[in-house]
Amino acid sequence: MRTLQNCVAGQIAPVSKSLQVGLPTFARRLVSTLFLLTVTASAALAQTTVTVQWDRNSDNRTAGYRVYYGTSPGTYPWSVDAGNQTSAPIALSPGSVYYFTVRAYNASVQYGAPSNVASINLGQTSTTPAPTARITATMQSANTALVTWQTTNAVRSTLNGSLLSAASGSTSVNVSATTTFTLVATNSAGVVATQSATVTVPSRTSAATAEITATAPVNGRTTVTWRTTLATSIWITATNGGYYAVGPTGSAGLTVSGPTTFTLHARGADGQTVTDTVAVGSTSSTTSAPTAQITATLGANNYATVTWRTSNATAIWITATNGGYYAVGPSGSAGIAVTGPTTFTVNARSADGRTVTATATVGSTSSGTTSPTADITAVLETRSYAKVTWRATNATSVWITGTNGGYYAVGPSGTAGIAVTGPTTFTLYARAADGRTVTDVVTVTP
Repeated sequence: MRTLQNCVAGQIAPVSKSLQVGLPTFARRLVSTLFLLTVTASAALAQTTVTVQWDRNSDNRTAGYRVYYGTSPGTYPWSVDAGNQTSAPIALSPGSVYYFTVRAYNASVQYGAPSNVASINLGQTSTTPAPTARITATMQSANTALVTWQTTNAVRSTLNGSLLSAASGSTSVNVSATTTFTLVATNSAGVVATQSATVTVPSRTSAATAEITATAPVNGRTTVTWRTTLATSIWITATNGGYYAVGPTGSAGLTVSGPTTFTLHARGADGQTVTDTVAVGSTSSTTSAPTAQITATLGANNYATVTWRTSNATAIWITATNGGYYAVGPSGSAGIAVTGPTTFTVNARSADGRTVTATATVGSTSSGTTSPTADITAVLETRSYAKVTWRATNATSVWITGTNGGYYAVGPSGTAGIAVTGPTTFTLYARAADGRTVTDVVTVTP
């Protein structure tokens, strides 16, 4: 009785993709374990028993394995059901080369695809040790695979037909599609051992691109032109506070009041965002920083006099803790109704995007919120001009609308000349800090 060692590969693949829709599937498993074939010869029976071994599937649907074998690769007239075991003894007649493959099946006896093919030469008469072959392949990057191999008892080894100079080693290989690497080890008696490993190149989503240009400003306007590819979301931002949702390509005239940088953002389907920028106007670093000052004093009838002054600013606005928002000029003064402690903040932004703020706070002279009042009058000054006079109290927001389509945000009180071309009704709105709103109306007829 004598025992020989040889390599039998046994990678169990998932259920064939050609099965009908709805049938169970098995998880794919790549095997990187060395499989040994034990050969026991009996002269009396003229038979050789080989034991085929393989890795167990890691999914929870595999119910068993069947080993197929024959004397020609791809043609397997015989098979053995191994049940749920990961090895099977098979009695063979010496004198031929035998080829083996393994398939997994589920509880419904639906089979997965066959494993790689392994072989053993039982026609040898030499006592030369049988060769073994082991190979693994993994993706290192998007298009590079790392192939590692190991052989024993071999005088010649090839990888996909190319002669290897060492019994073991590794190499990086460029791949552009799913690739199978086959290691063949041959000993001095001509006995061959083979094993294969397959890598799959992951699908890649092409990255988005972005390009933006802008012309030198003329009379405060520049023409911005952009182009993107493979982007699902595109927008442009500017250091002057501008934001523009745009299409894949285009051109637009935009207003600038100083050095301005435009940034084009292009986001691809993979979620990655690329940007490109362009600057227009002076790039001098001597742009003066903006300044901001504000004061507020509480007067009669719950009105605060707010005074502000800014410099080097292209955008100025005032906000109040009672919800007020006022776009204002570089400096000025205004009476604003308050119903409790109120903080006013002046914001000054320069052309290069720098913003400074200043605040002032006033208290309330009333212990409660007083209802707003509204009063409006209008007289016809000429055949096409009306003199409108209004007064509101206890209001944080005051505005006038006209049936001629006019809309006027106004202060607590004042007088204005408004053009009319026919009977026109003016409505004064006065809203308190608590949201209560009162109105008053007046009509003039030319």
